[in-house]
Amino acid sequence: MISALNNDRICNPWYYWVLYTGFMFIVVGIIVLFRKIYLELQNIKIIIKIFKQQFSSTYRNNVQIKKQKHLTDLLNFIPLRSYKVYTIDQTTSLERLYMLIEKAGKTTKFSFSTYHDDESNKNYFVIDFIQPSSSIIINVEISKISHVLNDKLQELLSIIFYSSNTIYTWNYLSFPPVDFLIYDHIYSMNTDKINPKNFISLQHQFKHWYNRTFKHDENCQQIVDFVDSDGPLCSCPYRPCKFPTDTWSLSMAIMYTFHEHLQLNENPLEQCLAITKLAIIIEEGRNRQQIEALRSPSIHT
Repeated sequence: MISALNNDRICNPWYYWVLYTGFMFIVVGIIVLFRKIYLELQNIKIIIKIFKQQFSSTYRNNVQIKKQKHLTDLLNFIPLRSYKVYTIDQTTSLERLYMLIEKAGKTTKFSFSTYHDDESNKNYFVIDFIQPSSSIIINVEISKISHVLNDKLQELLSIIFYSSNTIYTWNYLSFPPVDFLIYDHIYSMNTDKINPKNFISLQHQFKHWYNRTFKHDENCQQIVDFVDSDGPLCSCPYRPCKFPTDTWSLSMAIMYTFHEHLQLNENPLEQCLAITKLAIIIEEGRNRQQIEALRSPSIHT
C-alpha cells in the first residue's frame, strides 16, 4: 500500500509534465496555423492587388487603342455658345481694358485655365466670361507690361477673383492653385483676398454628374442596389472609369459626353471653353436625352 502511494507521487510530476508539454505543442501549433493563415491572406491580397493593376492597365490600354481608333470619327470640339477672344499683352490698349472691366463687373461666372505656348515659350492664362448668349475670352500673356496697363489689369483681375463670383476650373483640388503662383509674382495679386470657396473643381463634380446621368446598363454586373459608383465588374462601354479612384481627364469628359475631340495642341483656348460647356450642362441639370440630342450632327450644322 505504501509502495503504491510512493509510485503515484513519482508518476504525478511526469504526468503533469507530459500534459504541459502537450498543451504547449497545441498552443504553438495554433500560433503557427494562424501565422500561416495570415501569410496566405497577405498573399491573396497581393494577388488581388496585382490582378486589379493588370486588369486596370489592360483596360486602359484597350481604351487608349479604341480611343485612337475612333478619334478620326469624332466631331471636333464645338463650344456651347459663341465667343469672342481678346488677347492681353504689351500691345493692349487701355480702352480695351476699360471695356473688359465693365464686362467683368456684369459677369458672375467665369472659367479659368492656363497653358504654355511651345513656339513662343510663353505662359498664358485664359478666363471665360460666361454670358447667357455668348462668352468673352481673355487670353492673358504672362509677361512684364507697362505700369499703366498693369494697374488696369490688376483692377480687372480683382473684379473677377476678389468678389463672390464663381470660378470654374478642371482639377484644382487645393488652393491656391499652382498656376496662381505664376502670375502672382508678375502681377502682384494678393491671393489672400481670394476666397477658395469661389473655385469649383469641375473634375470632381463631373464624375458624380456623369454617373447619375449615364447609369449602368440593366445587364451590367456592377449594379448593386441602384448604386451608380464605378467598379471592375462594369461592362458599360460608355463608362470608361472602372474603379472608384479613376479620374476623368477633360478631353475624355468631352469625348464621352459629347462625342467630340478636344484638340488642345491646336487651340489651347478650347480647354477653357470645354470647362464652360461642362459647367453649363451640369448646372442646368441636363439629362441623358438632352445630352444625346446635343450629339446629333444636325445640331452642329
